[in-house]
Amino acid sequence: MKNIKIMRNIIGLLFSLMLCCKAYAQESPERTIIPEGKPYHLSEKIKKKNGNLSKAGWVEKVCIGNVDFSFNAKLDTGATSSSVNADIIREFERDGKRYVLYRIVNDGQETETFESEVTRYTRIKQKSGAKGIKRAFVIMTFKIGKKTIEGEVNLAERDHFNYPVLVGRNMLENNFYVDAARQNVQKTKCP
Repeated sequence: MKNIKIMRNIIGLLFSLMLCCKAYAQESPERTIIPEGKPYHLSEKIKKKNGNLSKAGWVEKVCIGNVDFSFNAKLDTGATSSSVNADIIREFERDGKRYVLYRIVNDGQETETFESEVTRYTRIKQKSGAKGIKRAFVIMTFKIGKKTIEGEVNLAERDHFNYPVLVGRNMLENNFYVDAARQNVQKTKCP
């Protein structure tokens, strides 16, 4: 008797789950459920809807501004904003606006000095519970493949990371979709 009651509860739960899944699938017919281990291909309907998207790998060569060499960049769809390895020389004020003087660093190779207006600051939390690190954001131009993208980038010390540049959602959105199984899909040439 007790086993029959348990079986009825399980069957009821499974039936409820099936109804939820069916309703969910009908809500969004273009949503694709990807079985584990199967290759994922964008449907033609999604490609047409987002016609200006280009395919990129999870690692790409990126040109920054007018710097004449490329940087290895990690394309991170989990990161809200982009980040560049920079040595901040000094911060100062001019005409009531905040500016920063900095150099971009790539494997110990430094670029010339840049001066940019600070668009905002953010505080990065520390795991240790310390106060956190204040980071400046500036407007920067990235070139990936044939696309040139302008957006906010935070200047950070990224020497301890594998990649000196992190391209976040703020620059990926409406420009690229990321193939997590590939690298250097785009052929980027710096000016």
